[in-house]
Amino acid sequence: MYLDGASQQLVLPNNSTWLIEVNVAARRTDAANESDVFWFAGGIDRQASAATTAMIGTANTTNIEQSTNWSITVSADTSNGALKVVATGEAGKTIRWTAFARIVEALN
Repeated sequence: MYLDGASQQLVLPNNSTWLIEVNVAARRTDAANESDVFWFAGGIDRQASAATTAMIGTANTTNIEQSTNWSITVSADTSNGALKVVATGEAGKTIRWTAFARIVEALN
């Protein structure tokens, strides 16, 4: 998932730590009665370069509405020094994913 729907990511500044909470709503747009919602909370840290970006401990991820086989994974993108949120739906289904992220940042 991207901030602009195409390529813009949540990139951490060097020497920073984020507490993050991500809420995701998903709804099938080519048929009725399929939707799902997810909640994620955890921490991510970046030292002096993108390659040092890493999740802090074990994150808490909850699939609030388990009516589908869809999923969300959250990880550190060490190529870009960013938070990576990946939504996985199902083949042959058109799904609209919308996310809200809340970030608390501590910097050096």
